[in-house]
Amino acid sequence: MKAFARLFFSLYLWTSVSLVTALVSSLILLSFPLVLLDPSRRWAHHLGSLWGRGLMRLNPLWHLRVVGLGRLRKNQSYVLVANHMSLS
Repeated sequence: MKAFARLFFSLYLWTSVSLVTALVSSLILLSFPLVLLDPSRRWAHHLGSLWGRGLMRLNPLWHLRVVGLGRLRKNQSYVLVANHMSLS
C-alpha cells in the first residue's frame, strides 16, 4: 500500500509539474513581443515567479522560509543565494 501511495504521489507531481511548465512556457511564447518592449524584463520576471510559485504550491512536502526580507532596501542591488537543508 505504501508503494502505491508513493507511485500515485510521484505520478501526480510529475504530471502537475509538466502541466504548469507547459502553461507558463506557452505564456512566455505568446508574450514574447511584450518582453521585447520591456527593457527591465519585469514581465519575464513575473512569468518566472508564477512558474516557481505554482511548483511550490503543488508539492505539499516543499516548504519555503524567507529570512531577512525586512533588511532589503527597495532601490539597492543585491546578490541573493538560495540555500537548502536536506532531510530536515
